[in-house]
Amino acid sequence: MNSINHVLHEMQIKFEPSREMIDILRQIESLELDGKQDVSNKLNRLRNRIEGNPLFGSMNLIPSEFKGSCRAFCLAIASKKFDKPRKGLESGFKGIILHLFAYWFGCLSINKETLILTSNWDNEGFEQYKPAIDNYVKTHNKIVCIIEVGPTGYFLRYPF
Repeated sequence: MNSINHVLHEMQIKFEPSREMIDILRQIESLELDGKQDVSNKLNRLRNRIEGNPLFGSMNLIPSEFKGSCRAFCLAIASKKFDKPRKGLESGFKGIILHLFAYWFGCLSINKETLILTSNWDNEGFEQYKPAIDNYVKTHNKIVCIIEVGPTGYFLRYPF
């Protein structure tokens, strides 16, 4: 089982994660699965814990009912199947990444780091979005980190 510590170690080899990114990963680690709840529910509980909490006011949260100004850190949570479009506060990776493309364009001068947590991963499906993410990261000197939260642990999916 891959732990948060294992993922943090992998991340530190590739880049220096911010305090916000580490805090979020520690938050999700504290939300244990209890046998009745699946990973999607765990991610939704994390979103609910963060949304509207003033302790997390220095970040953008996608999806969220709260619209705010651009922030240096953005957390995106994809809690449905990979190819599911965004519907309300729930989305698959596809719906989240399409929303993030617009967010990155609008917040280009302010956003520096984005953490995407997903409960479902598809390597083949990801390949269609990877060139745009690579371009955003390299051209604008940004950090994008994608972590799959699975029933057997945490997996760093980008950068790899």
